[in-house]
Amino acid sequence: MYLTASILLELFLKDLGMDPADNSTPPKILIVDQERFSTLISKMLSSKFAPTTAKDGMEAIGYLRSNRPDLLIVEESIPGDGLRFCELMGMSPNFADLPIILLSVSPSPDGILRARAAGVNTYLAKPFRPSELQNRIDSIFASSETLSATDTEAAKDPAAQDPDAKQNIKDRLKKIEGLPPFPATHAQILELANSDNSSSDEIAEQLQMDPSLFTDYYSAVVELSQNEQLWIGEAESQLLGLTHADVGGQLATEWQFAEKYLYSILHHHTPEATGRYQRLTSLVHLADHMCRKLGYGSGGDDQIPELNPAVLERFSLGERGLNILFELAEEELESATSFLVALSSD
Repeated sequence: MYLTASILLELFLKDLGMDPADNSTPPKILIVDQERFSTLISKMLSSKFAPTTAKDGMEAIGYLRSNRPDLLIVEESIPGDGLRFCELMGMSPNFADLPIILLSVSPSPDGILRARAAGVNTYLAKPFRPSELQNRIDSIFASSETLSATDTEAAKDPAAQDPDAKQNIKDRLKKIEGLPPFPATHAQILELANSDNSSSDEIAEQLQMDPSLFTDYYSAVVELSQNEQLWIGEAESQLLGLTHADVGGQLATEWQFAEKYLYSILHHHTPEATGRYQRLTSLVHLADHMCRKLGYGSGGDDQIPELNPAVLERFSLGERGLNILFELAEEELESATSFLVALSSD
């Protein structure tokens, strides 16, 4: 009787697509959807996979900080915008290779195009049959196994690795909707600056990116930085897999800034990494450090960016010279502040 029960159990597991002799860890799947739907999908998949759920993009970002799933299933209408979440995954070097299934109650041609540009593997309309979802997952994992075998061979020869990986991420960045056009942004800033009724806060607000563009996700970065006293760049890397310097570099490219300014923005925290325009990049790095230390401006945190010693050597600045530079800068800033106060009182 025991033998019969064992045979029946084995047949049952095989019918579900599970090999009872397979002791390997089941693939991990993160499901990002409203609680009642993510729970339902999790139950559908629990016989073959190890599903985890998140109710929105911000919770998913928190999970990804310390966990690495094998697949993401994302609902388009989640808080934080499912398509934005997929775009964020696609432009992050840490997550760009994660396969994604995007779910939608009302798929549109525009949404499908944006999903493809973001690197989404497949788009599935709700409602769907469990077998439809299962087939999509099986297809993705089958493709992943083929790619993994190729990657293993490529890893033995660094020259054989994909030279276009970084370019693919840059191309995805270019296709993201909502990047503020520079001419319009510049005109609005000038209009505010020339207005007697505008405040510095209004100008600062205009300098920020479109509120629809990853604002919810970046609030999680600021919260992490504050809670764990992390430099904002470290918090960005941990949660998003990229930094404000990366995004700034892309905006500079889209706005067609001169190459020297693009390099200075992209490497203002890592001047040693730029192959060109090292003097200008080092100056921006030093200015950023000085402004933060003097309490002017905000980087989203209360940490002072570390000053690269190579920058001090480049400008022959020892400790005494740096202190003199700080004193001079503080005097200039105080004079400028007094001048602006005098203008505003007229």
